[in-house]
Amino acid sequence: YSTPLEVLMYHLLIDKGLKVDYSIYDENIPSNEIITRERVKNYGKERFWNNSVKNAQRFLKHSKVNYEFITYDEKVDFLIEKNKNSIESILKFEYEGIKFGEIVKGALYRFYKSYSYEDDVLVYAKKFMYTALTNYFYFKKKIDQKKYKYIIFSHGIYCTWAPIAKYCDSIGQDYICYDRAKTSGHVTFNLNKPSPVWDISQAWNRLKDYRLSSLELNKVNHYFSERELQKGDVFA
Repeated sequence: YSTPLEVLMYHLLIDKGLKVDYSIYDENIPSNEIITRERVKNYGKERFWNNSVKNAQRFLKHSKVNYEFITYDEKVDFLIEKNKNSIESILKFEYEGIKFGEIVKGALYRFYKSYSYEDDVLVYAKKFMYTALTNYFYFKKKIDQKKYKYIIFSHGIYCTWAPIAKYCDSIGQDYICYDRAKTSGHVTFNLNKPSPVWDISQAWNRLKDYRLSSLELNKVNHYFSERELQKGDVFA
């Protein structure tokens, strides 16, 4: 997303002596989960996405972030060509143990904001598949070439990051997913699981016998009262 948070993480990691690879899309990506039906209708894909890339480049340049563009692999075109004529074949597609079709299905739900598809579903399914495979081959190659302490990326789902999370799972590579938390001004970080996963069982086992102080109890009660009206929520 090229946000201040990501720039902050980049510079803090470098300050700790780590080398950081920072990768973003260029204008040539056919689609991703940010490019929704609503944005295509209101702005057009090229206008919306090209402006997004230009803004990202300008922001990262001023933030002194050395970035690189995600590159494309000819194997992607070959795999798309084999499955291009049927939405069914795309949604069932698996490659090297990863269910890319399921990833595309989730991206389509987000694109249409509906469980129902429209007449152009095959067109967008192929675009999301192209993006998912592009990310997979690009990051697989980087991980094979270098030893990374962590792979850090947003959310860990949809066509952009789900393939990378699943590949990291398969080879035991540690990764960190981050995203907006449920309340504004907060971020969720998850180790080795997508950030929308809200499993608190480990934390509960550690803290279930902890007795709250009066200050902590007041914080909890204040949070519950806000939840009733969704006042502090990111989404309502």
